[in-house]
Amino acid sequence: MKWLFIFLNLVTFISCSENAKVNETTNAGSTAIIDSTTNDHASNTTLSITGCYMKVLNQDTVLLQLQQKGENINGKMVFDNFEKDGSHGMVNGKIKGDTLILIYDFFSEGMKSVSEELFKIRDSQLVRASGNIGMRGDTVFYKRDGALQFKNDNDFIKTSCDSL
Repeated sequence: MKWLFIFLNLVTFISCSENAKVNETTNAGSTAIIDSTTNDHASNTTLSITGCYMKVLNQDTVLLQLQQKGENINGKMVFDNFEKDGSHGMVNGKIKGDTLILIYDFFSEGMKSVSEELFKIRDSQLVRASGNIGMRGDTVFYKRDGALQFKNDNDFIKTSCDSL
């Protein structure tokens, strides 16, 4: 049941594909391979993504609060799902090029889980990835089978943290 929930959270936001691989080893030891055709921000260490971001899909809401120090990121993420269990936990990761690579360490249905979350940085928005997923140890991660997808309707809009 928890894997179904994790899978549904990851594929909730479907997107279009992009190419060009970047390897990144995360804090939990998982390796993410990111596909992109553009490099919107060659170095995002000068672009601050500190703040709060929100995605609303029908009656479901996802909230992301981030704190940036150089290319390192930490914060909180909450899935508030309508009529089903949500999740909440901490995120830690890095900015690599125009991509935010996070490990989401969370609780859902009373169980602790870990999953990789990827976002493209576009202006004041973060566009969440979708793609094929797999397991490595206790971590759900994006498979290295080619293309990740980032679709503009999968965007998290920067918002005032006071409104959360």
